[in-house]
Amino acid sequence: MKLLGLGQVLSLVHGWLSWHVTHNTSVHFILLLLLHFYFTSTSLLLHFYFTSTSTLLYYTKLCQQTLENWQFAPASLTPGEI
Repeated sequence: MKLLGLGQVLSLVHGWLSWHVTHNTSVHFILLLLLHFYFTSTSLLLHFYFTSTSTLLYYTKLCQQTLENWQFAPASLTPGEI
């Protein structure tokens, strides 16, 4: 049995909703609007999650490199002079 892709599932859901709600256009419109906002907010949350994760990893690596540089600096230098 072949699994359906997300686009196919959305198409089936849209077809089912259109068929069942053809007599009430406002309900059809509201349901489509809710689906749109659900998928938009989900993708935005994923975008911000991955962006913040990669930014956090970047700054963690930067701090780690800075600490390593301080460890190998000559003893006569202060961290402000490096």
